[in-house]
Amino acid sequence: MNKAMIFAALACLPMVAGCSGGGEGGRNDKAASGSAAAGGAPAGWDATDACSIVTRAEMAEVMKSEVSEATVGLVNEAAGSNAATSECTYVFKDGGRASVMTRWSPINDNTDQAISGARSTVAATVKAFTDRPVEDVGGVGKAAFFVPKINQLNVYLDDARMVMITIASAPDATAKDQAIALARKAM
Repeated sequence: MNKAMIFAALACLPMVAGCSGGGEGGRNDKAASGSAAAGGAPAGWDATDACSIVTRAEMAEVMKSEVSEATVGLVNEAAGSNAATSECTYVFKDGGRASVMTRWSPINDNTDQAISGARSTVAATVKAFTDRPVEDVGGVGKAAFFVPKINQLNVYLDDARMVMITIASAPDATAKDQAIALARKAM
């Protein structure tokens, strides 16, 4: 089974398992915590525009490849207890691809229990495709784990914000470090 099929099987699991409740834009400070500005969303961190969380320039810098296209999609506005989400898909001049999915929850549902459940679900799913285990990653956000083979880093930045960075076209030897560097830019 190829990386694209594995990615499709795993892409939404952390978002679904992490829920316990019901363009390129500019940006300000990326909000070092999940503290809310007027309207509840964190100041300078718009989960409905993932391309503003990790810009084309930041992606190109980390991946050492020019980004020819960055497209935001899968946009969901926060409403009630539903989270705001989006995904930015980056296409590189060399043909590579990457994506950054962002999520902000108005009910701060990135609990330890929800994160553990998401990690367990992903780990169980990955076993069907590879014998390489999901790896915990320290020093990035509240909690993070890396999914080998599809090169996906799931980072719970705080109680409300999450990013999922997938760089399937990156070499396995460098993908984890590159994903961590991108996550730090999202913080």
